[in-house]
Amino acid sequence: MLKKNHEQLVGNDKYEGYCVELAAEIAKHVGYTYKLEIVGDGKYGARDAESKMWNGMVGELVYGKADVAVAPLTITLVREEVIDFSKPFMSLGISIMIKKPTKSKPGVFSFLDPLAYEIWMCIVFAYIGVSVVLFLVSRFSPYEWQGDDSDGEEGQEQQQRQQSFSPRREPGQSQSQPGQNQGQGQGQSQSQPGQNQGQGQGQSQSEGHTNEFGIFNSLWFSLGAFMQQGCDISPRSLSGRIVGGVWWFFTLIIISSYTANLAAFLTVERMVSPIESAEDLAKQTEIAYGTLDGGSTKEFFRRSKIAVFEKMWSYMKSADPSVFVKTTDEGVVRVRKSKGRYAYLLESTMNEYIEQRKPCDTMKVGGNLDSKGYGVATPKGSALRNPVNLAVLKLNEQGLLDKLKNKWWYDKGECGSGGGDSKDKTSALSLSNVAGVFYILIGGLGLAMLVALVEFCYKSRIESRRMKVS
Repeated sequence: MLKKNHEQLVGNDKYEGYCVELAAEIAKHVGYTYKLEIVGDGKYGARDAESKMWNGMVGELVYGKADVAVAPLTITLVREEVIDFSKPFMSLGISIMIKKPTKSKPGVFSFLDPLAYEIWMCIVFAYIGVSVVLFLVSRFSPYEWQGDDSDGEEGQEQQQRQQSFSPRREPGQSQSQPGQNQGQGQGQSQSQPGQNQGQGQGQSQSEGHTNEFGIFNSLWFSLGAFMQQGCDISPRSLSGRIVGGVWWFFTLIIISSYTANLAAFLTVERMVSPIESAEDLAKQTEIAYGTLDGGSTKEFFRRSKIAVFEKMWSYMKSADPSVFVKTTDEGVVRVRKSKGRYAYLLESTMNEYIEQRKPCDTMKVGGNLDSKGYGVATPKGSALRNPVNLAVLKLNEQGLLDKLKNKWWYDKGECGSGGGDSKDKTSALSLSNVAGVFYILIGGLGLAMLVALVEFCYKSRIESRRMKVS
């Protein structure tokens, strides 16, 4: 609230903040002059259980030491009994402040995070299943077998024609002229190779029915389709094309879903909060939690009849060492020094404000535990009550209250856009985000070289054996 150079200033000029500007606007509308003072004990106001005396700002009003209290003073029943409040100038609720957890480092295989582990396993099984079905379909379907039976039939017909037109010797012609014998010899020598060629061609083609979709080619086709790279072979039969079509549709949806989520998972740094709600606080014992000693937040837990809040109050009043703090600043410092072992319960507006201030190491978790408001307080029966109340309503209708909150909470924030409210912060990709991709690349290249070496050794051994035998 005090300016950095407040020692060099006097009067109201020493102060700055939301409430300072709100007090100035109210004074402008009501038409009075005022002098700002900070309450001596630094408390908002609570009644001592033994002496029944009020402290803090409420006590200043009750005992006539102040005329107006402009502060984050919560409107409660016990306070309303001794002082008057204006209409709320800000709505709020009790919230939880914890030390901001460190950002989780991305895993080596964080590129797999867009899809759950179960989905990846189902994809692997689907890939194997599609490959096996494609292999079986290709085996059973006659349209997947390659072979030209007409070539073998033509070779057999040609062989029969050559045999029917080959020269035949008559029974009395034991000798012939040299020219005739030579011609016949040439004819026989030319016809014989043709006959042998025709027979060999017919046999090889009749036995040469092949199927491109063996088990390895089926696996390769499915992998190429999944990677959206295609393959140099494709099904010919209708059944095989049905298998390929449904697999293409499957991969289209999976790849599209993966791509849509990949950017968000790789560029978002996530913080894992140990607690997310009051229920989480009540169920655990590792993180201590407390509130301001003497204020509306403590009174809320003391009077609450909700089981969770009763359990929390039972813990707080019996905790040793005490979990209560004398000032809000003390509570914030305790949160920052606790290394995540202390949570502070305070109004959400104050929580959000501190979240926007350096060193930006606190954060609000969960929703508000209740709903209430801040009001401008005046002594009971004061003539200023109605003018102040009308001024607050007018400022609210003019939108000035929201403008002031945006100015002091967010426009003057020191923790960047979104502040501590944002658990996920987008940033550029780092090597740790995609390290797993490089590991897979290096592993694949190494495996390829190893397989090539094995293939070379195996082929060399076969060739050496063949040369020895020959």
